[in-house]
Amino acid sequence: MDLRKFGITQNQVQAARECLNYQPFILSDEIITGVAYSWLHHQDGGRRAYGLHEFVFDRSVEAEDVWRKAYDANRRLATMYDCFLDRIAERFPGCSLADMACNNGYFVVGAALRGLRTCTGFDRADYSSSVSFLCSLTGVDVEFRHRSYDSWNHTVQDFAPHDIVVASQIMQHISDPLYFLSFVASRAKKALLLFTGMGDTDELLMYYQQPNRFYKDAKFPVCFDNDVGLSRGLLFKSLDMLGFDEITEIPWEESWLNKSWYGSQKVLLCVRSQRSYFHHHKNV
Repeated sequence: MDLRKFGITQNQVQAARECLNYQPFILSDEIITGVAYSWLHHQDGGRRAYGLHEFVFDRSVEAEDVWRKAYDANRRLATMYDCFLDRIAERFPGCSLADMACNNGYFVVGAALRGLRTCTGFDRADYSSSVSFLCSLTGVDVEFRHRSYDSWNHTVQDFAPHDIVVASQIMQHISDPLYFLSFVASRAKKALLLFTGMGDTDELLMYYQQPNRFYKDAKFPVCFDNDVGLSRGLLFKSLDMLGFDEITEIPWEESWLNKSWYGSQKVLLCVRSQRSYFHHHKNV
């Protein structure tokens, strides 16, 4: 998201540097933010805990090669995100939207800028300052709630149903993906935008990597936090059982992050087209 178009002042740029980081924003001609450089160019592919200052790039102090690569990577990530938002806004104009793991607020603010209403972001980290800054700059009104998915009871507190729910690259960090899928589906009255890895088989399989990659204190069995995923067979079977009868893949585009990074990930717009909203998730 290019914040220059909102007339950002130098004082606001300095404020933005303190609260925006992980998601792709242009603050000025010289300062950008975003995680995508680490995904493409760090040896670990971004699969470690980072300090948030590592995602702020200042051209006056970065090597030109780093700046160029960081700018390109994060513009590609922003293009991906904007494509998701454009598809949602085109299909569901004026609807409500919630983002599960909203981070700095890119999706909820971007949705509100596209005319969606009652946009609410949830995250385990407190990104209230990020969302508040973006609201004050852009003029939109969205809400941030400092709430996270609890794998012990399979819910998020104070998460009312919305028309559309976004779950972008979050299920890979969830130890109980079927319960998580059930929960986010229970909050999605019309559609679920799911960006997730997917195993290329019709067998009903679940995938895990070694535990405690990011959350060192998490205890078994909720400690599997890295590259958790479902096979195509299990994911599509689950989405059908949850009431989504129209599942459309938003295909990868050349302007997005490169195909080698994209790998087995899929962007699925899962819609309740002919079926009425229902859920059987407990305790919500």
